[in-house]
Amino acid sequence: MEPALIPYLSLILIGLIFIWRPTFLSSVNLPIWALLLIKALLLFTVTSILGWPYDIQGYFDHSKLIWQGDVPMKDFNSPYSIGFEYLMSFISFNYHSPLFMGLFLLLFEALAYLIILRNNLLTKSEIVGLAFNPLFIHFSIFDIQDEFIILFFFAWYAYLLTHNCKLIYWTLVSILFIFFTKVLSILFIAPLFYKNHKRGFLTLFTIVGIYFILYLCGFRIFSFEFEKKDGGSDLIWDIYSAGNILWILKGLGIIFKPIYGMLLTVSVLVLVNLYLAFNRFRDNFNYIEYYIIGLLLNTLTMLIFYKMTFPYNYLILLFVYTVAQKLSIFQDRIISKRLFAIYTLIISINHQSEYLILKYGMVQTPLYLIFYLIQIMIVIFNLYLFMQVFRRISSSKLGL
Repeated sequence: MEPALIPYLSLILIGLIFIWRPTFLSSVNLPIWALLLIKALLLFTVTSILGWPYDIQGYFDHSKLIWQGDVPMKDFNSPYSIGFEYLMSFISFNYHSPLFMGLFLLLFEALAYLIILRNNLLTKSEIVGLAFNPLFIHFSIFDIQDEFIILFFFAWYAYLLTHNCKLIYWTLVSILFIFFTKVLSILFIAPLFYKNHKRGFLTLFTIVGIYFILYLCGFRIFSFEFEKKDGGSDLIWDIYSAGNILWILKGLGIIFKPIYGMLLTVSVLVLVNLYLAFNRFRDNFNYIEYYIIGLLLNTLTMLIFYKMTFPYNYLILLFVYTVAQKLSIFQDRIISKRLFAIYTLIISINHQSEYLILKYGMVQTPLYLIFYLIQIMIVIFNLYLFMQVFRRISSSKLGL
């Protein structure tokens, strides 16, 4: 059997169970440590059979270079932040495989759940349902991704919001967030600053200062190239991934120059954030609800309009959307649980499907046409979600 089919078929099975009975885990109340142990055992078993997936192997190769004395952004290129590269290097423990990296990313996932649980934003059973959703299983076990660090920071922000913490804590967490993930992560914290300009200016000033110093020291702080162990590289700037408008247009022969595609994405993001900022004092939501709305709108904008909409960005959407369902502003459910289960199953196997279609040269077959139509459905569904979230702001009256 094609090794790539093993996770593919496993995710379909898990997804079908969620579709058949979306609440089948509603009575399971695993403690966080037990959930972490189960996923760690799954990780060890799966990687022992299938080996380590592409992305985490790339992180691991970079960590080896750092342990040998190389400096990221000087001796090799990476689209990630310098802090991320050093964090991955540290948690690798210079081991002979990415095992500790995978375990630490699971730990970040568990910490995110623990913080959310302590703040009463989700119950234990809801966390179990989230952790074993096919999308989360895929990108914590079969195709391990760094987005779990971002989820940890989201949960940390939820803690800060519910405990009304001081300005210095906000600034410190925001700097750590940007420095240890990606520069683009600023999109996910921007809504926090529209209601408190001091937080925004202090954080932005500090981040710009840090990166300016790094630039003066000769670091290539904005890189779209991911160098690999064999000397080759992936030029992220040139990559299209399925599930967004630009990929669909490319399938019709309409190809934008990279700079024009980027301008389209940035323009929509600017409009969305201007609207968020303008409506920051509406009276139908509190601060944490406003933050959740901002996260959802920015994430959906990226998923719809950015040409590198990799499926693991949906981890952020699913995590934030699940928390949003507990808030008063979302009491009228946006979509049924069963339909959302179908959606997450399709997303969890979407990237794998594209990989298999390209690998076996099926682009000229009816199967590819079906795949293409599914991408149109994904974009339409994301636009629907976007409009439903947007309605939460536009339907209210301005606060005094």
